Amino acid sequence: MKFCSYLIFVTVLIFIISCNAKDKKSGRYRSKGFATNAIATSAETPQGVALKFYKWYIKEMYPDSSIDKPQLLINADSIYRLDTTYQFARLRKTDFFSEDFFKIQTRNYQSCDLWLKNTRIKEIESYQSAPNNICDFFSNYSWVGGQGENVTDARIASHSIKDNKAIIKMEILIDGVSYSHPKVVEYKENGLWKIARIDLEW
Repeated sequence: MKFCSYLIFVTVLIFIISCNAKDKKSGRYRSKGFATNAIATSAETPQGVALKFYKWYIKEMYPDSSIDKPQLLINADSIYRLDTTYQFARLRKTDFFSEDFFKIQTRNYQSCDLWLKNTRIKEIESYQSAPNNICDFFSNYSWVGGQGENVTDARIASHSIKDNKAIIKMEILIDGVSYSHPKVVEYKENGLWKIARIDLEW
């Protein structure tokens, strides 16, 4: 059992590295499909923003792109580190996300990055997983959940708006059947509704 858990953990690390390389090589983030769904008008409602984002993400990015994760790199000292440069640059091109989103994501990654920084590769390979599941965002899709199931669509379950804050509860579907329930929090930024965070609610 320990060997199997170790194998799964290492396999996930290798998968993330290979996905990072594939995304860079393909240049998918520069494609027309990546840019055409950007928010362009202050008339967009917060629920419209959330729905547009998920329609775009499911059709254009999921599950082949690792746009919901930072890159996992190995530095000159043979230590894994997280790098958000590429991920954040890609996400900013979509114009869906607020600056608060990037600050929150950076905080969410800190514990994992600190553990990686203080742990050499051979030591990481002796773990079944990172302590306290602090690197779990590598083993599932942060915005829909799961490990790459055949997600087909998304719809709005409910929404509430108060002043400059909106909470949109989404429903992720697999062939019309409910799969997961992301909660999208949005704030108005320079007159536009933008996503500040996404939390999965099963």
